[in-house]
Amino acid sequence: MKYYLIKLAESLPNGFGGTAQGPLIKLLPKYQHDVGLIEHEKTHVRQWYAVLGIGLCSVRC
Repeated sequence: MKYYLIKLAESLPNGFGGTAQGPLIKLLPKYQHDVGLIEHEKTHVRQWYAVLGIGLCSVRC
């Protein structure tokens, strides 16, 4: 099961080839096949899920 979505973005802040916002990864088109960058952004997505889980646990536990 895929836990992220990739969207191509026309522009990102200077110096960025990709960003992760929640489960959404935005990439510049020229980096759409850059496996290293995609894996890096997927790490941020997993971190987002971990923080989400911690927040839910603190409310429910």
